[in-house]
Amino acid sequence: MESNKLRQSSQDGWVEERCVGTGSFGTVTLWENKITKEQIVLKKCRLDLSPSNRNQWQKEVEIMKGLDHPNIVKAIDVPAVLDVREGQLPLLGMEYCEGGDLRKVLNSPDNCAGLKEASVLRVITDIANAVQFLHSKRIIHRDLKPENIVINFINGNAVYKLIDLGYAKQLDQGSMASTFVGTLKYLAPELLAGNGSYSKTVDYWSLGTVVFECITGRRPFPDLSPVQWHMEIREKSARDIHAYFDASGELKFSELLPTPNSLTSFYQERYVFLLRLLLLWDAKERGGRQREDGVQDCFHVIQELANAKVVHVYCVANSVIFSYEVVAEETVGSLKQKLQNDTEIPIDSQELLTASGEIQLDDAPTSKLLGKTSNGEQQLMFLFMRNGKPQSPYRPIFSLSPSVQAIVTEPKTLLLFEELKKAQGEALHFCQDQKENFQHLLQAHRAAMKHALKLNAHLTKLRSSLQNDLLRLRERVAFFKESLSTDLQHYSDEALHLKSDGVFRSWKEAERTVESFSTVDISTIENDVTKLQGHVMELQRHSYAHAQIAMDDIYQDAVKVYQSLKQKIANSTVYDQRVGHCSEMAPVVRRCLITREKLLRDVNTHISCIFQVTQNLQTLVPQLEEKREEINYRHLEIAKLQRKRQEDVWSLRSQTMEDEITLSDLHKSGEDTEHVIDQSYHAMNSFAQAMTSVKEEQNTITQSLDWSFLEDDDHTNS
Repeated sequence: MESNKLRQSSQDGWVEERCVGTGSFGTVTLWENKITKEQIVLKKCRLDLSPSNRNQWQKEVEIMKGLDHPNIVKAIDVPAVLDVREGQLPLLGMEYCEGGDLRKVLNSPDNCAGLKEASVLRVITDIANAVQFLHSKRIIHRDLKPENIVINFINGNAVYKLIDLGYAKQLDQGSMASTFVGTLKYLAPELLAGNGSYSKTVDYWSLGTVVFECITGRRPFPDLSPVQWHMEIREKSARDIHAYFDASGELKFSELLPTPNSLTSFYQERYVFLLRLLLLWDAKERGGRQREDGVQDCFHVIQELANAKVVHVYCVANSVIFSYEVVAEETVGSLKQKLQNDTEIPIDSQELLTASGEIQLDDAPTSKLLGKTSNGEQQLMFLFMRNGKPQSPYRPIFSLSPSVQAIVTEPKTLLLFEELKKAQGEALHFCQDQKENFQHLLQAHRAAMKHALKLNAHLTKLRSSLQNDLLRLRERVAFFKESLSTDLQHYSDEALHLKSDGVFRSWKEAERTVESFSTVDISTIENDVTKLQGHVMELQRHSYAHAQIAMDDIYQDAVKVYQSLKQKIANSTVYDQRVGHCSEMAPVVRRCLITREKLLRDVNTHISCIFQVTQNLQTLVPQLEEKREEINYRHLEIAKLQRKRQEDVWSLRSQTMEDEITLSDLHKSGEDTEHVIDQSYHAMNSFAQAMTSVKEEQNTITQSLDWSFLEDDDHTNS
């Protein structure tokens, strides 16, 4: 191989990297140009074809090059230096999809019980689009299976594409049985029967089988010989979507998806409906009717699934995810009504938070709750019981499948390898499910803590504003008292010459009123805030990172046991007859159960403490706002009193000017009153000077102070 790489590297930089696939058709190899970094996959057909089939292969390669669809692997021109000589079978050059095939994904221990919900939907949507496109070109794939679905990544998102479009299978219709060896498990019944009559609906059956395997991690029908399979499975009803052997060895059919799987409640029923359309035995009925827009029912259902807007709510009280389709104009309040029906938690006891700790108001549109995580899954909402009540009103129920129960209670029971693999797969999924459930709980814990921190920050801001408002109030009181004292002193000096006792009484009353404003006290509420903020900081110190590591370790131990069994099966040529037991998996499952119980109790207790503190924080918010309103009211009152004093000063000034005019008239009336007039005029002059002095003094004081609070008053009044 290495020498071949060295040989090929001289051909304009092209190097054969590795073989990426083999089959009855020949081989598929990956090549890379070390100069341009270009990559290409070359598919080479086997050379023992008849002349007519060789011509057919050449035609099919050209057809492949004419297909252009994002969910079908793109055919590209073969570089001249890598192409075959004239007269040889042409090579098929294709884009390289670095994610491997779907079989590799399904074989991962993480997916032993099926893919995650978001991945299932993406696979089905992409492959359905590819099949629809092929059918529009009058092409039937006939070999849909995970090995023929590859994965490319575009901007970090997985895109699933069909390969091996069945052209090699069309080369020799008489060799169909041998061509499909190894892929019988995905073939439609009419292809297995070999009667030579079939239509595009054979792809629907294969698609349904792939859909079922993506959801559950296994195929819908047992592995039997073709003849027995055909005889047994044909007995299923139109509503049945899978079959299994019970404990007595009898074949049973079911209308529902088996557990475990990763689908949330919203999708379970809809996927069952889709599978009933795709897995109909009657080929003519399979896929449903063709709609007026030309779309088959099954593809319409898939499109509805892809377009559905669903909100997922993790209920902390019972560790269950509830899923609801978002309807236009629906509000959070209506969502809470649904949650009340499903959880029995009253609406007034529900606290609905986003992952960022934002509380959701009842009149907000439900569409605001939609969002995706970095891996493309729907963002969870978190439902708590408010008022600090325990987050687990009843013990969370985690149902164990019969297989997992048997592992825990009877680990030494001998099982055939196939049964053992299924049982350990369910045990592995149980450990994975508990790990993920604990992750959801920690996300809920972080959301609750973020909510408390946001509320705490709001409280801190309110307290700071309250302190500033109180400081400004005291400054304003001090200024008012100082200026009023000056006014009263000047007024007293000239009291005998004035006729405004009402002004004096008004000013004295204002003095007493403003004096009472100095009694505002916020020390008690400040102490309450400080105490609660200390509790928040204490709660923030708790970290459950070690707990998550513990759950991850348990899951990894389960993975090791499961992979060890798979290796034994791979090394056994007759593993169906081999037996083993679950003594290695049993202690892992027990440890998972014990650890889960302790961690759930600890985290739920801490969440309850967070909500108790949160409730207390929420109680302080209106108290702080009430104090602010009280202080702002007093700011306004002082401003009114200040304006009233200014009006009084100008009123007295006007009175003085009128008296001056009157005295002038009296002076003209006769010499006998001259002495009285001079005395009065002198008195009025003195008072006018006093008023002018007061005004100048007030202006001087006013200019030396910060009057920005009057702008705040204007904003408040507006």
